[in-house]
Order: sequence, then C-alpha cells, then structure tokens
Amino acid sequence: MNNSVQISNISIHQTENGLFSLNDLHRASGGEDRHAPRRWLQNIQTNDLIKELEKDGKPSIQSKQRLGTFVCRELVIAYGMWISPKFALQVIQTFLAVSDGIKTVTPKPTRALPDGLTGEQIEAVKKLHNALTKSAPKEAQVRIAITLWSAVKSKFGCSYKEVPAEQFPEVLSVISRVAVENGVLYGEVLDAPPKAEPKLPIDGNALADIAAMVYYGTWMIELGKDISAPLKQLGNRQAVTMWTVWHETRSRLKRTVAALEVLRKYADKDTSDRIAVCLEGIYSKATVR
Repeated sequence: MNNSVQISNISIHQTENGLFSLNDLHRASGGEDRHAPRRWLQNIQTNDLIKELEKDGKPSIQSKQRLGTFVCRELVIAYGMWISPKFALQVIQTFLAVSDGIKTVTPKPTRALPDGLTGEQIEAVKKLHNALTKSAPKEAQVRIAITLWSAVKSKFGCSYKEVPAEQFPEVLSVISRVAVENGVLYGEVLDAPPKAEPKLPIDGNALADIAAMVYYGTWMIELGKDISAPLKQLGNRQAVTMWTVWHETRSRLKRTVAALEVLRKYADKDTSDRIAVCLEGIYSKATVR
C-alpha cells in the first residue's frame, strides 16, 4: 500500500495496481455525510463513467474488506468535482504535483504517436472529456466540449494526442480545471433541496373573487348584447354601446379565462374547486366560445 499522495494532511492510500482510497479522499474533503462515497456511487453518471472506464477490461474500482473503496485516477477527479469546485481543484493540483512520484504496476504502454500519449491515456482523456461535457446543461455541451479541447491545445501547443506521455496528469488537470471554471460539476447533487413550488402572489379567496367577477362580467356583457337590438328599436342611444362592449371584449375575456385556468393549478383544492365552478359558468356563455 503506497501513501505518496496527501490532501489536507490526509494520506490517500494507493493499491499496487494504482487505485486510490475514496474513504481517505472523503476524510480529506471534511468527512460530511452528504459527500460519503456511498452516495456518490449511487449516482447514475458515476456508474455510467465506471462502465466506460472498464470497457477496455481495466479495473477502475475495487472494494477491500475493512479498507474501503479504491478507484482509478479519473474517478478520483470525478469524485472531487462532485463534492465541490474548491475540493476538485485541490485534488487536481495535488495529483499534478506528485504525479512523478506515484508508482503504479502497469504493463509497458504502446503509444498512439511516437512522442505522444499512450493509447490508454488517450482513452482516459476522451472518457473524462465526454463525462464532463455531458455533465453540463444540454444547451451548453457543445460550447464546453470545444472549450475543454481548446484549453489543452492552448496549454501544450498541440492536440492532446501529441502531448508527451509523462504530462498525462497535467492534461487531466487542465480539462478538469477548465470544466470547473466554466461551472461544470460532475454528477448530480443527491441531497439538493427540492425546488420550491411556485406560490400565488395573492391568497386563494382573492383569486376566487376575481374568477367570480369575471363570471358576472361575462354574464352582464352577454346580457347587454342580447338586449341591444330591442333597445335600438326603442331608440335607446346606449344600445350600440352595449353591442360594441360585447364585440370588443370577447378576445380579452378568452385570454382572462385562459389565465384563470393556469392560476387555479397553483391554488389549494378548495380555491381551485370554486374557480372551476365559475369557469364552468363562463364557458356556458356564447361570448367566450
């Protein structure tokens, strides 16, 4: 067991096959229950990333009796980003600083390019890039994807495949840091507070009164229209006004009724039922048909 990595004065134990203790990382982050490894491992995105990492047959996570859970470097970074941007940067900086001293037992790698990253390293970079991109809101994913690749090219002056293999940890660091700086946090916040339901800006009784007044108004406008013709025959000068009011308010009444239908969804059951009665009466009038 290798103890060459320390974060916040906590030694992060490492197995012989290069996996790191999640339990130690949890303690280094402050040890809050909401950041416990078991919660992170319940995350759908975490499990999707694990499946991606293990497609090449290389183990990315391992449980050891009485010692806890150990994960690969990519999952270490993902776990740090799930906890907070501040801790993520601390993890990235620490792993970058000690990368030269971390000894792992791995076969001699093959390189995609003569002086570039190895095939395994390239796959790890692509998987991390893909996971971080998918963690961003859908409408921002294209921008984030381009930003992450551009950051690597700006840092090293070449594509990520051409970066020397010994600088592999730094490639992961750049991608992760830029993702954090752009507001990307890997994974879901399992204990995030539920979103508050919208509340009416007025009480239920006031809303029900408005619905009642719309009903009575509709009734009176339609009544005025019905008697406008007889009144006109009698020479009443208000007859034309009554018909005009009916004609010019129909579209407004329809919009008002539609608004009431929306608002009643946010009211309590009693208020909603009272509004429904008014709406039923309003719909019975030809004015709003």
